[in-house]
Amino acid sequence: SLYSLNPQITEASHLLVFAVFDSVNEKAIDTYIELIARERNMPVEALEAFKKQGLNSLLVKTDDQYFNWAAKQAYIALGTALIAAAVEKVDATPMEGFNAEKFDEKLGLKDKGLKSVVLISLGYRDAENDPLAKLKKVRWPENEFVKYIK
Repeated sequence: SLYSLNPQITEASHLLVFAVFDSVNEKAIDTYIELIARERNMPVEALEAFKKQGLNSLLVKTDDQYFNWAAKQAYIALGTALIAAAVEKVDATPMEGFNAEKFDEKLGLKDKGLKSVVLISLGYRDAENDPLAKLKKVRWPENEFVKYIK
């Protein structure tokens, strides 16, 4: 089953699926440029340099290179969502270890040219029944992975 054995998915009040387009083409860039122009109430022509930059940087990538780049963009959104959840005091669990192909199929993402990258389950932890809730969180010490340069 798509959700079996994962209470973070089955018991969460909300589940966010971060998905990205699996490839890019000139039509997709044109559509995005038109959206920007419409939202900013400006002529499409004013965005010609931006469009050219997008064409030059994105269309030279293979589909795999594009997907890897786009997945990193999804992780930026993931970070923002985790911060928002923390501010609202909502428990959030980011997850990579899921069957993306099954999620994509179940949600109809493939038909839209999308692939899921990462999930976040949101809700309030059941501290009474969650054996991990009372355990101290363990993280690598900062000095193990951060180097300050003066």
